[in-house]
Parts: sequence; structure tokens; C-alpha cells
Amino acid sequence: MDRLVGERPPAPRGAGLTVDGSFAMRGDGLDVARFSVNDRGAPGPFRAAVRDLAGRWGFPAPDVLDAFFAAAPPGRVQTTIGVKARGLPERVSLYFEELSMAPDGGRTIAVAVAALAGVDPPAGRPLAVAVDVGPAGVLALKSYRPAVDRPDRPGAPPLPGSLEAFRRRLPFRRGERRLLVAERVGPAGRAGRKLIWVPEVRHSGDARRCWAAAASLRRALRLPLTRSSRALDGLATDAAMYPDLVSLDADGDGVPQGLTVYVAVRPG
Repeated sequence: MDRLVGERPPAPRGAGLTVDGSFAMRGDGLDVARFSVNDRGAPGPFRAAVRDLAGRWGFPAPDVLDAFFAAAPPGRVQTTIGVKARGLPERVSLYFEELSMAPDGGRTIAVAVAALAGVDPPAGRPLAVAVDVGPAGVLALKSYRPAVDRPDRPGAPPLPGSLEAFRRRLPFRRGERRLLVAERVGPAGRAGRKLIWVPEVRHSGDARRCWAAAASLRRALRLPLTRSSRALDGLATDAAMYPDLVSLDADGDGVPQGLTVYVAVRPG
């Protein structure tokens, strides 16, 4: 990642944790590097590593980490840290994912995380929740809901203008189109929306089709060339790499702000 976009994944060496990266291409032409690490297989060391990183960066504050981690014991659900950086970290996102693994479907966790953000909890039972944290403290709550579209039956109600147009451009895979519908809510109200496509790559043919679909979406949004877009062009020729998620990022009113492609290594 540091070779491609000039940023180094901010994970402690020797922690035994896997770092995933994403490339955000914005309409204003700015590059944003994002990195994420989850606790799969090492929930205890993960939390210690997060506290170590927070101490180096100066945020999140210890009381924020205490309150967040208190919402779920290690290993109950998947815990992830995401970092947005331009050189130094600008924003940290703390996630609880796979909430369906919790006894009550994650409702208690979602309520606790919303309280940390100072906003109302999301309705129902989202698949994942997160708080965005900056140097000054907690900024917002994020929630993610799954949806599965089929050619004859949408998996979610129509979305605000640009998100629905983006949805219609997304291809079906094996008769399905898997999505995550995300909202970001702060004290002043809704601050952002995302529609995330989950391609579910299983073999190299899937990977090629997903790269082609991601390139088509970039062209449709008429995004300027950046280091991120050039990096993605290079990765598309690597047989081991594929788009794990593709997200249209919009503001609170649904106006598109850019496209984010999350890149992973294809097994085998």
C-alpha cells in the first residue's frame, strides 16, 4: 500500500494481524488511504494492539476505547479498526461486525455504541455498527444493513437518487446482487450514506469481471485520475488481487462524493 499510494498501514509490527487496504477516489481529486485490521483469530492481542496504536497517535482516548470494548467481550463478534490517513491518521473507525453472532442479534451492542456516539440507536438489527473518532473525540455512528437483490425482487426499498442509480449499474452474480446499505449519523443528523456492493469473488473469472465492473463505475462517475486510480489499474493485472467491496460514497443528502474500492487477496 505504501508503494502504491504513499501511505504505510499503521499496524504494529509483530502483532500477527492482517491489514486490508482500500482506495478512495473522490470527485475533488484528493487521495485518501484507508486501512483496516480485524481481530479474527486473535481478539485479545488485537485489543492490546489498538490501545498501543491509540497511545502513539494520541487518539482515541482511553475512556473511548474502554466504553467501546465494554460493549462486547473479545471474540463475541468481529472487532475491526479502520484508519483514514493522509500521512498521519486523521480519523479512526471502531467497528463491531457480524452482529448476528451475538445472542440478541447484536441489539445490545448497537445500543451501547450509539450511546457512545451520542445519537439514537439504529432501528432493528444492523449487521455492523461503528463509531468514527477524531483527535477531538467521537464524531459519528455508522450502521450497515445487508440487502440481497434478485432480478425479480429487490432486497431493499428504493434508495435516494444517486444511490439507486448506482445500484442499477451493479451486476448480478449467480442470480443475486449482495449489498450493504450504510448510514453515518452525527449529533447534527445524517452526515453520509454509502451503498456497498459485495461481489463475492470465488475464482479468477469472478475477479476479472469485478475489476471490469469497478472500472465501469469509475468512468460513469467521471472521477479524475489520482494515485489511487492508477494504483487500482495496476492491481487489476495481479491475479491474486480482487475488489472485495465497491462503495459509492455520498453525503447526507445522497449527493455522490466518490468511489471506494476495497482490495483483498484472492485465496488460492
